[in-house]
Amino acid sequence: MPRVSLLWAVALAAVLATGCDNVSDHDVVVRVDDTTLDRDTFTQLVNEREAADPSAGDGANDPDRVSGETARAVAGQFVTLELVRSDLAAMGVEVPAVDAGLTGTARFDAEYQAVGQTWVEQGSELLGDEQLKVFYEQGPSDSGVACVQHILVAEESEAQAVLDRLEAGEAFADVAAETSLDTQSGAEGGSLGCRPLSAFEDTFVPEFVNGSLSAEVGVPTEPVESQFGQHVIRITPFDELSGDDLILTRLIALGQWHDVETDPEIGTWNWLNVAPLG
Repeated sequence: MPRVSLLWAVALAAVLATGCDNVSDHDVVVRVDDTTLDRDTFTQLVNEREAADPSAGDGANDPDRVSGETARAVAGQFVTLELVRSDLAAMGVEVPAVDAGLTGTARFDAEYQAVGQTWVEQGSELLGDEQLKVFYEQGPSDSGVACVQHILVAEESEAQAVLDRLEAGEAFADVAAETSLDTQSGAEGGSLGCRPLSAFEDTFVPEFVNGSLSAEVGVPTEPVESQFGQHVIRITPFDELSGDDLILTRLIALGQWHDVETDPEIGTWNWLNVAPLG
């Protein structure tokens, strides 16, 4: 199921970017509400994952870093699985059972795919509900998700001309496609996609980030200058989000709507040297 696998790669980044507390129980590695991943099961999953991919555990350069990446992936997969499972339960949707004979990583991965496929199949009507809309329309600073469009031009006068066209009723996507110097995003209606806020802040220059965070959802900004030129920025309105954007946004929301706790250090794995869950 390549589409689900791809979405899960994005989902993992989203979940890991949400705020998490640290668990106080040494025997618990991750807790999502009342569901836990105990240390023995976690260690088994990590060991099986590395045994299945010899290159992941050879430790040729930095064994702690490599093992840390595997541990982070297992923990993040568990968080994603349980958040989505809880969401399906709240919708009253039953998840298909997996083969009862599966154990360990095989069972873990099969549940992950079954839950993910079922969740994705609910479509935009259920995933993009009113609760999510209210969450999203708080804006990136409060929601933790940045879905941003822009139109890049060279001069401030050109940016003002863009704003005049938008005010006259032309669609942002049409103006972006016609005028933006960023032709890659221009071909996508000016969209830069959706990112967890932390990833957005790491990806773009400070001037662009600040301009985006000061924008109201759906309202084009005044020209924002960066080293690349002049940007007219818009936070994509909720009703214009794609299906994949809704999935990412809902995953970030689920991470805030549920209690997620993690152990920041597990044996020789140091989360601070990899990518902290919290």
